[in-house]
Amino acid sequence: PSTGSDSGQPSPYAPQPGDEKLVRGNAFIDSAEILVLESYPEQYTLNLRGSLPNPCYKLRLSITAPQDGKVNIEAYSLTERGSICIEMLQPFEASLPLNSLPQGEHLILVNGEEVSSITIR
Repeated sequence: PSTGSDSGQPSPYAPQPGDEKLVRGNAFIDSAEILVLESYPEQYTLNLRGSLPNPCYKLRLSITAPQDGKVNIEAYSLTERGSICIEMLQPFEASLPLNSLPQGEHLILVNGEEVSSITIR
């Protein structure tokens, strides 16, 4: 599955062409929660808050295809090799729509940590 939104617009956090040339770092997750939007059928959004290693890093969110009822969302960061940046954590808040998942019940994991179960109808 993609990390695009249901409107057809790609997520700003989706992996991009050229990412393989960048240096990979951590995304430190402080909180992860599933928001249920008031709609029919229900729509789900993953809301993440945390920090990147410094302001030069960009957040990436990659969704793996559901396997055994589990969907892992990998949160990580990327920066240019050799970039010079102030050394301070850069807070972030990101939202990722989960409606592109197939119908059924899914256990949502972020970096291997359980967040919640959702049922896509």
